[in-house]
Amino acid sequence: MRKWILPILIGLIIGAIIGFLLGIFALGIFNITTDIGKTYGVLEIIYYLGAPIGILATLLAVVVALFGNEFKSYLFREKCVSSIPNHFTEVLRDEDDDNPEAIRYECNLEVKNDCEREIANCTVYLLGLEHSDSVNSTPKKIPLQNRMPIYWKYPNLKTKSITQGETARITLLKITPDIKQSKSDNTDAITNPRQLSIVGLNKVKDKYLKSGNWKLSYCVCNEHRELERFEIQIQWSGVWKSRETEMNHEATINFVKK
Repeated sequence: MRKWILPILIGLIIGAIIGFLLGIFALGIFNITTDIGKTYGVLEIIYYLGAPIGILATLLAVVVALFGNEFKSYLFREKCVSSIPNHFTEVLRDEDDDNPEAIRYECNLEVKNDCEREIANCTVYLLGLEHSDSVNSTPKKIPLQNRMPIYWKYPNLKTKSITQGETARITLLKITPDIKQSKSDNTDAITNPRQLSIVGLNKVKDKYLKSGNWKLSYCVCNEHRELERFEIQIQWSGVWKSRETEMNHEATINFVKK
């Protein structure tokens, strides 16, 4: 409640000044004369000054009672700051190995709570996707069948509450190598080719997940409204490298705030 004291006082002062100026303006418009020589007692002065302030205070009290939660939500609304590293991050098979190798690369979004209240039920949505085979080719828009929230760490975790000052991380993209899957009948193993996996995107043709250029649009929301929009531009040569420093020459990330 203390946060409302200063805005109310400021509103009362501004209202009194505006009322005084409007009174002077009305006297001039309607050519109302005043008796300058008349003297007023202290109680009369207090009455004439206090009456409009009391009316204004009553009006403000009614407005706050009716729309207090809406004003509070607007003045102290949730804010976040989103960021993405400018390169893919490697996930190692065994970090203690003398010669560690990456089993996949990830593009992780970091969402920082930049307000004085908790961001309840924060969600991240994929809004749009374009793909082109090269920089000079015309991008093709890939339709999104359903707008589904991207999960936080686990597939069944679609929302997350972020406390004040906390930074939450969510994976948006993955690059995986060629993966061999053995069959139960001991026949030749099946090889799943390397690809760029876009979390939150289902039922898309394989050709759009190979090498090329991607432009992906996202938004961060809470349970009430949209908090932020951003865009990710990805370039991948289609080549797989087992270490991050080498892979950064094959795959790049460009993060653009909207």
